[in-house]
Amino acid sequence: MPSWTAWAFTLLAATEAVALPEAQREPRDFLRPRQYGARCPDADYDTQCGTGDDYTGFTKDQQERADGIVDVFRHAWNGYYTYAFPNDDLLPKNNSFRNSRNGWGLTAIDGLDTAIIMEQQDIGDIVLDFVPTVDFTKNNAKGPQDAQTTSLFETDIRYLGGLLSAYDLLKGPFKHMAPDDAKADALLEQAKGAR
Repeated sequence: MPSWTAWAFTLLAATEAVALPEAQREPRDFLRPRQYGARCPDADYDTQCGTGDDYTGFTKDQQERADGIVDVFRHAWNGYYTYAFPNDDLLPKNNSFRNSRNGWGLTAIDGLDTAIIMEQQDIGDIVLDFVPTVDFTKNNAKGPQDAQTTSLFETDIRYLGGLLSAYDLLKGPFKHMAPDDAKADALLEQAKGAR
C-alpha cells in the first residue's frame, strides 16, 4: 500500500497533467473591505478592518463586551439546563434533547471550564455536583437519535479534556471557585474513569 506522501504526489502529478484554464491556475486575490469601498474610520480597530469583517460598530468598552459574552453563555446554559440537563445536547428548535455522546452530560462537562473561567459560580457548582454521578462504564443513549457507540476521540476531547482542564483551573488560578477540594478532586477521579 503506497504511503500518504506517495499518494499525494501521484495526485499532484495527475492534477498537473490535466490542462486547466489559465484563470483557474492563477492564485486569486480576494478583495478586502477597503478595496470595495467599505469604511474603516476607527483607528482603534484599524487592524480589524480589511480582514473580512468590519467590527468598528462594536463597543470599545471591554467590560461591556465581556459582560455580553457572559450573558450569551448564561442564556445558552439556561436553555440547556431547563430542557436538556443532564443529557448531552439541547435541541433548541423543539426544546428537547438527545444523547449524541453516551448520555454522560456532554454539554455540562464540556462547558465547565468556560463557567470556571467566566467565574459563574452557580453553574460551576451545578456541574461539580453532577460530575461524580456520571457512570462512564455505561452508555445511557437510548433514543432513536442517540449514538449507540462510544467514540474514543470524542470521549477524549470532550469528557476527558473537560474534566482535566476544569481540574487544572480549580487547583490553580481559579481555586476560589471550588473551596471544597473534594469537588475538584472528583474531577480527576472521574477523568480516570472516562479513559
